[in-house]
Amino acid sequence: MQIVKTTAIFAFESHLPRLDLFWFSLIALLPFTVCFFWAVTFLLDGISRGWQAGRPLLCLFSAACAVLYMGHGWHFLQEGEAFSILDALYASAHLAVFPIFLLYLYSIASPRGVRPMQLLLLLPSAVALVLGLVVCFTGSNPSPVNFCSKFLFPPLLLYTLVAGHILLSRYNREVRNFYADSEQKTMEPLSVLLWLLVVISIISLVANYIGRDAFAARFPLAVPSLLFSALLFSVMWVGARLRFTAQDLSRDLGTTAQDVPAAQENPAAPQQPSGLMSRIDELVKERKIYRQHGLTVSDVAAAAGTNRTYVSNAINQQLGISFSEYINRLRIEESKRIISEADGKVVLSAVAEEAGFVSEATFYRYFRRLEGKTPTEWWREQAGRS
Repeated sequence: MQIVKTTAIFAFESHLPRLDLFWFSLIALLPFTVCFFWAVTFLLDGISRGWQAGRPLLCLFSAACAVLYMGHGWHFLQEGEAFSILDALYASAHLAVFPIFLLYLYSIASPRGVRPMQLLLLLPSAVALVLGLVVCFTGSNPSPVNFCSKFLFPPLLLYTLVAGHILLSRYNREVRNFYADSEQKTMEPLSVLLWLLVVISIISLVANYIGRDAFAARFPLAVPSLLFSALLFSVMWVGARLRFTAQDLSRDLGTTAQDVPAAQENPAAPQQPSGLMSRIDELVKERKIYRQHGLTVSDVAAAAGTNRTYVSNAINQQLGISFSEYINRLRIEESKRIISEADGKVVLSAVAEEAGFVSEATFYRYFRRLEGKTPTEWWREQAGRS
């Protein structure tokens, strides 16, 4: 019996190194697996259904991330320390991921898309690749490659953050100042993910200066691996679901009611921001234009006999909010009136539609944000006061 017990213990312990290697490999290669999955998904989708706006660069971004994290995984799993082709690819991908992501943002959030001069953002990556291949085939000192990877990455990261933030903020502002219903049109999720990417990358940058060998154990490696995997999956998921881009905005700006030329403007409509705002407010509330689904600032400008730029500027300057915010606040007031007149005996989805909201979820979100409570809670409070 003792012999059997000893044999069983020996057999279990002999499997421990293999089990530990399996879990370590799984952790080390998880970000690569996520990025590779999305790269293949985008590639197959593009081939079968055609390349939508931004998809080619999103596919390239996921492929560059896959190469980057394959290099990470290889470093942790390899036994030798010689500089390899994969190390050269890693150094190049390290300097390419954020420029490619910025180019992706330009392709979806800028009406002009990606301009040729912006491709120069990929120059540091190309230099690192050439230097890496030279080191690999000549056996020379890899210090120049390491220098490029470590010291060129921070400025690229900072430029991506600043340029990307400005680009997305401008796009989101234009959307909110043109559409009353900006749901599914803004790129707020990408703005949040951009900041998260930068924060996590700063952590990675610090770790890179410390040295990847500090994460050679399973637990220290699991934390950044899981963080990057979740974040990168989120970026790809949001990108895959994105349907509305700056090109669609430009199309709508060109096909909706155009700006009224100065010579044709209604002389009775005051053009000073304060006077114009009073005119707009009176007109919108009197005709209840805010209840119209798919309402745009051009519709309001046409009703007021003025220019959509004047309307946007008047709302921005006099109220300090966007056109979308202005209309949806009026919709919330309308919904409160409907609920009150019906003594709370209403179907909220019908209230949302009658007030002008495109969905009940949007109605709930705006109501809670403006009133600090749900429509039901608001009515109970009102009923309790009477």
